[in-house]
Amino acid sequence: MPLVDDVSTRLGRKSREVSGDAGFATEANLTAMEERRIKPYLPPGRARHGEQDDGG
Repeated sequence: MPLVDDVSTRLGRKSREVSGDAGFATEANLTAMEERRIKPYLPPGRARHGEQDDGG
């Protein structure tokens, strides 16, 4: 999570919350945030660009 690390370094403190788009909601990022005790604010159930969600 380079962006989160960069922000933490610049501010001199650990991030406690992160917001992002659906592209940020990867399994690896969610696991890393859980390990770091960072609360993610990400949109649920959104399709990536060019894909349809279950609603068509």
